[in-house]
Amino acid sequence: MGPGTTSLPCSHEPARPLHAKIECKSRLGRCEPRSMRPVTTRGALALAVALALAACRESQDEPLRHVVDAAPLARLSNAQYQSSLRELFAPLEVPPVSLPAEVEGRGGFRNNVALATASAALAEAQQRAAMGVAAAVAPDLAALVGCDAEDSSCLRAIVDELAPRAWRRPLLASELAIMGEDADAWLASYGFGVAAQLTAQSMLLAPEFGYLPRIGEPGDGDTRALDPWELASRLSYFVWIGPPDEALRSRAANDQLGDHDALVGEVLRMLGDARARRAMAQFHRELFDFDEVGANAIDLDHHADAFPPFEDPEETGDYYWNEYIPQLRHEPDVFVAEHVLEGDGTLGALLTSNRAWVPSGTLQVAYGANVVRTGRSITWTTYDDAAALGAAYAEPEFAGEYVEVDLDPSQRAGLFTLASWLSATAGPRQPSPVRRGARLLDRLLCRELHPPGDVPPLEGGA
Repeated sequence: MGPGTTSLPCSHEPARPLHAKIECKSRLGRCEPRSMRPVTTRGALALAVALALAACRESQDEPLRHVVDAAPLARLSNAQYQSSLRELFAPLEVPPVSLPAEVEGRGGFRNNVALATASAALAEAQQRAAMGVAAAVAPDLAALVGCDAEDSSCLRAIVDELAPRAWRRPLLASELAIMGEDADAWLASYGFGVAAQLTAQSMLLAPEFGYLPRIGEPGDGDTRALDPWELASRLSYFVWIGPPDEALRSRAANDQLGDHDALVGEVLRMLGDARARRAMAQFHRELFDFDEVGANAIDLDHHADAFPPFEDPEETGDYYWNEYIPQLRHEPDVFVAEHVLEGDGTLGALLTSNRAWVPSGTLQVAYGANVVRTGRSITWTTYDDAAALGAAYAEPEFAGEYVEVDLDPSQRAGLFTLASWLSATAGPRQPSPVRRGARLLDRLLCRELHPPGDVPPLEGGA
């Protein structure tokens, strides 16, 4: 799910275990073995992310080699776009924006650059979004940057403060001059309120806001190394699905991200943020279609015995759609976040562990009366769009308690035996082994299930 890549989730290149620590000699991935000492799970995970960002790939059977990824111009995904709006103007309230649905690429991901073209509908939607957001925040921009709206230099201060954050890099002197001249002209013609709105709107409509350009610095041959600001953006949109924060911008400004240890340290810091947990969950949600939990049809009359007894049959439907499914929908998110970021951090744990975090209110309905709570509880929150990602100023749309349990190992092992995934891949009355198998072949093993080639034509032209 890295920004600006067209790679599929599967790679046919064998991977080396994470316990081997690697030194990346450049930001583009000139890799040499450093030391083979074990590292902590958390450090190994951070190192893996750092290596992915540096475009380092290694093989257990082949010598390390320099692999340079293609860098087509990448547009912000919907979640990245909305997150960027929120973070730019925080703590001001940003109104929700409506963008066209994204086209999923192979693997379910929504940020495939080959498909993320700027359609006319998207351009219109982003123009409406820029106008609406700018109108909402304009009255408070002076206070946000700490200037007096009555001061003629206040608009310039807004440009100096917000434009580099909006474009995620320092502006050239010529860019600042043009933006400042426009702001002065609007101020003279319309007054501060409208001028502030138009200034904010111009920042948001610029390609520098809506895209993630990777121009880089000259390297060997036809390769280019990412500059510090591009690397900071790639890192933050990969780990957080959002823009760099102040600490990461400071690292970029001081050119500290080219150092391997500094980069790993920055990844560790970012992984401790709530945004990383939700970004990790979002990656797996797209990969394994967990958004489909609750989207398929179900015959509630057929399954009535599985739910609490209600006097009115309609109450069963109310319980299922308003309590059971909303809590079950985020069960895999908690499972992934806990195992990857707090647990072993291995694929084996995701696929085989019977340690789960299940909705406290529907525990016995989903897993039976004999399941016993074994550990702590976690409150999982979501927001009105994927962009908020735990920001302190956003109001949660959903907050549910999930309790740690050990499920019966003879029945449950890993992500694909959770009640949430099984329900999303079942029919209205019966399980659907074919649907589940096809999903795993496609998303886990990267194999398409084609119709058999020896099926005879139907008789009678039916």
